[in-house]
Amino acid sequence: MKALVFVPVVLLLGGCALAQVPREERTPSASATGTPSPHASGTHTGRVGTVAWVDDGDTVDVSFGGGRRERVRLIGINAPEDNPERVECHGKDATSALRKRLPLGTRVVLVRDRGQDRRDRYGRLLGYLQSGDTDINRWLVGQGHAQVYVYMHRPFERYDSYSLAQSRAQRLNLGLWQC
Repeated sequence: MKALVFVPVVLLLGGCALAQVPREERTPSASATGTPSPHASGTHTGRVGTVAWVDDGDTVDVSFGGGRRERVRLIGINAPEDNPERVECHGKDATSALRKRLPLGTRVVLVRDRGQDRRDRYGRLLGYLQSGDTDINRWLVGQGHAQVYVYMHRPFERYDSYSLAQSRAQRLNLGLWQC
């Protein structure tokens, strides 16, 4: 059984190493300042910014250079609702966990998924957030604060690793899987 899981994971990780990333689309490599490496999780492009606000468990406002602030919808995940109109089981906990993980001013890198739209129907940027070497979207799923979400039957690039993280969270009965 372990061999069946090990082979796809090795193939998945090996495929990330083969991806060619054009120089102009690379984020800065890891340094003493803690800027994430684009190769830490197979990223393709990245925009460096700082966390301006965590709206809920899957939506973050990020300030980019020049004072430009954008609302970012974390791609590939869906956290329970936590808003004035509706609060779902574990919604407040998911928002709280993300606020603790990404305090205001935290340096992040927004990474696009080339197979997905740049913005959602509400005008929010879509992407993965990196903080240091951590894929925040995957971290949320792995901690049980969000579940894997595929929009319009278009799987995202990191689907397999997110699904593995979700399976583990379900098995351990973490976060929303207790609801």
